[in-house]
Amino acid sequence: MYCLHLILKGQDEQPTQEEKEEKNIAASKKTVDPAHAAEYLVELEKASTSIVNLFNQQHQHAAVCFLHWSLL
Repeated sequence: MYCLHLILKGQDEQPTQEEKEEKNIAASKKTVDPAHAAEYLVELEKASTSIVNLFNQQHQHAAVCFLHWSLL
């Protein structure tokens, strides 16, 4: 968590309006209506799924490369 703080603190760019809104929601300074929350969770699930798929592809690629080099 401290490393994340250092990275965010070191950025030159100002946070976008969306980032400020997310920060306020996380800090319980702003409430979210249920429809918006459901939409946000769907988008978050899509992003999480694509990241997991990318890691799986990377793992498969690494395994293929390892097998290729071990056979040489």
